[in-house]
Amino acid sequence: MDTRNGSISSNYCNDMMRDRKLLKRKFNTFVHAPWKDVQDICLEPTILCRDGRQINCHKSKAPVSITECSQSPEAQTPDYKTNSSNKFITIACSEMLEPIHFDDSWPELLDALRSGDICMVSLPRVFPSWPQHE
Repeated sequence: MDTRNGSISSNYCNDMMRDRKLLKRKFNTFVHAPWKDVQDICLEPTILCRDGRQINCHKSKAPVSITECSQSPEAQTPDYKTNSSNKFITIACSEMLEPIHFDDSWPELLDALRSGDICMVSLPRVFPSWPQHE
């Protein structure tokens, strides 16, 4: 979590991963939202977590501002790529409905379809303007 709002610099991930002592991680996601908003996601219906075993995850109703930090595999020193976006998120919550783990994120479907990140190949007649890939 990083509750700061505003623009994210290209050095954001290098700074945050160093400041939070996360330099051994290859990937980390920072959620930019007030704690209460993230906590409220725990009130959403329970879903299966990404690991396919845990059932204490909850999906956001709307996209949330996040920054994904990923380290290049060939980097000799910790150097992270910064990618900020708005995505739906899934978080794991305790029995007391407190967020305990960021589980996953995914783009808003229509935005992903428009950008070509996701393709609809089975519905070309229903949605002819969406990107189609052979």
